[in-house]
Amino acid sequence: MQLKNTGTNTLTINNVFLDGKPYNAAYPEARVPGGQLAYQNLVPTVMQTGQTLTSGSIWLPVGGMWNSGDYVTIEIETSAGRHYPYTVVLP
Repeated sequence: MQLKNTGTNTLTINNVFLDGKPYNAAYPEARVPGGQLAYQNLVPTVMQTGQTLTSGSIWLPVGGMWNSGDYVTIEIETSAGRHYPYTVVLP
């Protein structure tokens, strides 16, 4: 995942939501194929004005919850209370 702070202030990513549910609260024991615990590495991330983050990851728990071809809305929440949603189609 690639994110860019195009605003005029430093921001902090406070939360990640998948289909409206907080990632860490809704999926604490979710596993990705191979049995590894699912995770996201965006919270907490501080981004300076103009900074681009190219190493963001959100592992989606699949198999029963989501499958190939499903739509998932990923939403980033900042410390200012702003929400930035993006819908993706799973490969």
